[in-house]
Amino acid sequence: MTAENCGDFDLMAGSQIRTSLGLLSERVHEWMNQGFALAYFIIPDRRIALEVLRHAMRKLDVQQGREEKRAYWRDKYLTRRITRTVRSGEDALQWLIYLTIEPYEKEQEQSGQYSVRDMVVRYVKSLLQMATAMSSFYVSVGLHRLLHSYSTSETQRIYESVTQHFPGQQEYRRVKGVLMNQLRLRFGSHLKVYRAEHGELRFQVFSDQHEWINLVEECLRMFIPWSTRNLCSATIGHLVQQLAGSTADYDSVELRRCHIFIDPLCHSKIINNLNLDSSRQRLAVPNFFLNGNDNDNKPERSVHKPAELSEQEQQAILTDLSEQTVRRQRCSLEVLRIVAHGREYARLNVIEPEPKQCWIAEGTRLIEVWTADHDGDVLVATHWLTYHESHGIARSKGLIELPNGTNVVFDTRPEMREENRGAILSISFRYRVPRFAWKAHLESIPMVPRFALIAVIILFIGSLISTLYFLHQLQMQESYVERIENQLIQEKNQRALLEKQIRNGPVAAYRLVPDDSKERFPGTREPDISLPVQSALLSLELPVGTHALPVYRARLTDFSTDREILTEKVALEKNGTDTFVRLQLPSLLIDRQKHYVVTLETPSATGRHERLRTFTFFVK
Repeated sequence: MTAENCGDFDLMAGSQIRTSLGLLSERVHEWMNQGFALAYFIIPDRRIALEVLRHAMRKLDVQQGREEKRAYWRDKYLTRRITRTVRSGEDALQWLIYLTIEPYEKEQEQSGQYSVRDMVVRYVKSLLQMATAMSSFYVSVGLHRLLHSYSTSETQRIYESVTQHFPGQQEYRRVKGVLMNQLRLRFGSHLKVYRAEHGELRFQVFSDQHEWINLVEECLRMFIPWSTRNLCSATIGHLVQQLAGSTADYDSVELRRCHIFIDPLCHSKIINNLNLDSSRQRLAVPNFFLNGNDNDNKPERSVHKPAELSEQEQQAILTDLSEQTVRRQRCSLEVLRIVAHGREYARLNVIEPEPKQCWIAEGTRLIEVWTADHDGDVLVATHWLTYHESHGIARSKGLIELPNGTNVVFDTRPEMREENRGAILSISFRYRVPRFAWKAHLESIPMVPRFALIAVIILFIGSLISTLYFLHQLQMQESYVERIENQLIQEKNQRALLEKQIRNGPVAAYRLVPDDSKERFPGTREPDISLPVQSALLSLELPVGTHALPVYRARLTDFSTDREILTEKVALEKNGTDTFVRLQLPSLLIDRQKHYVVTLETPSATGRHERLRTFTFFVK
């Protein structure tokens, strides 16, 4: 990303902002007023709110061009479900204010300049700051499990009804644990944790939740993604139908799903449709312990709405952006610092570059690239990390083009470390060589060593071709691994859907007659099985006769093609003198008007399985 492509602002008539990408937005004044009101709502101090807005606008200036490039890289190279949304300018500014204001919050908390109301607002803000940067799945789990007391299964019903995606319950529990740990790191001793029923960890909550309803709903309305504020004008049923399982314009779909989970009005309609308790009945605001004391008291009065930014205040912010643009264009870019959430992860020498690697934990969202000039630090670029729906940081690549011809490449690879999900962030360099520079340099070399140089060049080209070939093979292997991982995720979702259908649907049960009984008794008919339309599961009793082993293997095959459909281990069951095994088949595996064979097998002394009995049946 060159300095010209960083989203650089130029002051123009009417205070419109232009970049090399064209007109960024004619609504910039509206954005600034929205951003100021948001910052003031979180910390009711005009000086701090103005300072937060100014720094957030600086990040937006640099980020805007990066969002467009990141969308290109993601759509071109990544095929699995990625859910870190490409934000519009206003949504990006909203999230950047969440990020930028956090150091000011912590500074007040360290000096004791805060109230219970402040902590509740910051809790809701921090929860959504963490979750919205990852996916609507994190938003749903965070709001339903850590701001309200919905169970895992209830949260699962809510999320599935909106998205038609089916992560397993273990993913709900994992994401809840990730968000809970991040909140504990953010608020420290102000939050107390206890072990609830079934060993679940929960935050201690205020005894009277009713007192906090208005403040929490005010927070949620304030933190709705700005680009979706008119979403609830649509009928909720039609809206959910549009969003359920949708993959078109996935970034927009993700933001709208977040809106449904955040907005109290939209959320209440979903809850009513599912016949669950309202969010007011399930509110679970944590009790904040200030100075080590229990503060189970009432919230203070709401903060008054501040006056909008004056023309002088807006002009000062735009002037600051213009000055930052000039600094980025003039800075030497000799040393780059890689920073995330205020922590420096790496320092790079652009003149003598070396690849760097660092491990970043799940929850890290924005990587910032800083340099310095004689006036101090200068933000050069930003890089967003990409997340799966429910599996943490995703594999992704990003490229930053610097004005001196150097490209900084970010390669993110998911990795577990001590049971914590995260990723290895690899930072390397690529160089842009001016066209025909090599030719001019070659002509300037004396004739005698030129032939030797040509031989060296030929060897270099051969080496380069070999390197490119192996890189191509490596990329093909990486693509194959990604396809396999994607197939595993799809199979996991399909299995979750199948398990859900099995849990909720009726069971059709039949007892089969062994084929050897038909041979001994010619009048015995092959059983016909009638599978009801609504049946989710077919349960087959298979008599084993005198062979009473604890475990058998049952194989289901298509009679006409001998194609194996399912193989399961089945345990022996007894009912008086009757001994049998029970094979349960999902109805989705069975077609009507077809013959099937179940082969019952026993393990032999050699470890192989031998056929004991077969059962043939017809599905009507």
